[in-house]
Amino acid sequence: MRKEYDFNDSKAIKNPYTLKLKMALSQYNPAAPGEILAGWIAEFNLSITAFALHIDIGRGVLSRVVNGQSAVTADLDLRLSEALGTSAGHWLALQMQRDLWNAKLAAKKRKRIKPMIHREMKVA
Repeated sequence: MRKEYDFNDSKAIKNPYTLKLKMALSQYNPAAPGEILAGWIAEFNLSITAFALHIDIGRGVLSRVVNGQSAVTADLDLRLSEALGTSAGHWLALQMQRDLWNAKLAAKKRKRIKPMIHREMKVA
């Protein structure tokens, strides 16, 4: 049986996933935001459905983010920051780190792009 969390409780919650988040920022392969979010949801002992209801989004949307099938959007970032007390942009920054990591991996497999050369304009 799930224990329901009182979101109006003003006591700070010690989240063991905060350490994982700090490590993710400096790791070689950053954690997906959904992976970190899953830890928060588990810490509150909530289901995906209950947390989705609390932040007023569809269960499927939240489930896809948690399972790494969808990216965090600006709207979701703001909802998460309000619910979890993180700064606005925090979840988007995590998403961007992950996306950049994946793009760098993909760039290694494609043909290298030559840099553009800027020619100086002659002044008459």
